Amino acid sequence: MGFTYSNTTDDLYLPQFYDGALALADATPIILDSTRPSVSGVDGTVALIDVWSDPAAHDDGSWLTAQTLGCRTSPRAVAVSGDTMVVGLPWEDRLPAPMSGAAHVYVRDKTGWRLADFIDPPDQTQYGRFGHAVAIDGDTILVSQCDPYPRIAEPGIVYVYVRKGSTWRLQTRLTGDGSTDTRRAFGVSVTISGDTAVVGAPRARIGVKTEAGAVFIFKRSGDSWSQVQRLTAPTVRDDALFGEDTALDHGTLVVGAPMYDTGGDVNAGAAWVYGRSGGVWKIGARLSPGDPHVDDQFGSPLALSGDTVAVSAPKKDDKGAVIVFVRRAGTWRQQAELTTNDRLGD
Repeated sequence: MGFTYSNTTDDLYLPQFYDGALALADATPIILDSTRPSVSGVDGTVALIDVWSDPAAHDDGSWLTAQTLGCRTSPRAVAVSGDTMVVGLPWEDRLPAPMSGAAHVYVRDKTGWRLADFIDPPDQTQYGRFGHAVAIDGDTILVSQCDPYPRIAEPGIVYVYVRKGSTWRLQTRLTGDGSTDTRRAFGVSVTISGDTAVVGAPRARIGVKTEAGAVFIFKRSGDSWSQVQRLTAPTVRDDALFGEDTALDHGTLVVGAPMYDTGGDVNAGAAWVYGRSGGVWKIGARLSPGDPHVDDQFGSPLALSGDTVAVSAPKKDDKGAVIVFVRRAGTWRQQAELTTNDRLGD
């Protein structure tokens, strides 16, 4: 995995030995890593990385100096909002239910990040994988409990937590209506902005199309959540995995389908941008690389900030790429393609 982050003054160059998810807290990248030595005898680490402007001085990895946090097991998902961070640990054993999962909540003060709370699954299910995906916005956290490759009836659940003082309390469970598929992997992706939550179920059956995928949109009113919409790809196709990743920023939603067939290019992938109008989400644009190929798997992971979308194509040209799109005057256009030549590894 490699990543390049740029703002007006700094770049982040990420060496190849990292294998986890990534989030940004201001200008500090946060990396989940299971390849580095454990901290205080625990298995997983959360590495907070310094940002610098000269990568040549840090080729040996010595730049890992900001802060390293230990987790009880290897983390899989991370999300940050302001001075609060949530980390998902779906492989954590909570006896008597192995791999029932957990989530850790950290807060930042003048001395750095510190563990503030543990969130255990309300329903401790063997191999439930609570913490597979996480999202946070302000005082609300989403934690999914799902199997990304369900072989039995495991439809998935997303739990909503709200902060009361310094404690996180369960507010509700989201399950999603409009599908009887019990192996849809509901909760593989989650995102939240304000009172809107979006949940991806990329293996949902749509009609006769298997693993076509769907996205469920929920709205909060007071303390109650209700499903307001279900989205599918404009042209539903088998094995497209629509909803494998999602990103939400106020009135813009991006949904990826990394196994979507584009013309004759099998598994080339695609992503769609939706806008909210009158409380209804409507498709606005389709994103795809300028030169799609078979098995690019464009569409996951992806990220959205304002008028900029970054979409990964992890198998593009056998080395991977991230395609950056920008919106100008309501139109999305490809701005850049980041590859290993741009200091981005696959």
